[in-house]
Amino acid sequence: MSAATAPTSSIQFFIPALRDGLRAWAGLAGVTITAGPVAPDDIEPRMIRLAGTTNHLQEYNSAFGRTRKESYTFNGRIWWIATDSAGDAAIDAALTGAFGLYGEIERYLQSDPHVGGTVMVAQATGADYTPVLFDIGTGAELQFTIGVDHELRR
Repeated sequence: MSAATAPTSSIQFFIPALRDGLRAWAGLAGVTITAGPVAPDDIEPRMIRLAGTTNHLQEYNSAFGRTRKESYTFNGRIWWIATDSAGDAAIDAALTGAFGLYGEIERYLQSDPHVGGTVMVAQATGADYTPVLFDIGTGAELQFTIGVDHELRR
């Protein structure tokens, strides 16, 4: 690959590979997985949104600039809405369900830490919980992060 065609980032390869890998993961069957924007009225009872990146850094590893170390945090959201219960039972069900989906993301990344060969390593690094109320029920929203490291070569 010449310098003119060398990728400037792994992000454009990582996001589609992660989306497609999660869609094929058996533990996430029946869950809507998207990498696009989601309007509040379009949130589904079991949904994962691959949102974007933050903290994107690149540093050259050699004096001649032939390799660059790249790291970034990938952000996503999980929604689990309990449509068949209310009160504490709904929160408990939604919280358990949302963290169950997060666990499946962790297991997927443990089974394929290179996400289809797009990065050196990607690992789940955390999830923050918020209770939410939708027209169709009480839910849990997890904002999760995935730490990504890669080396770009010319």
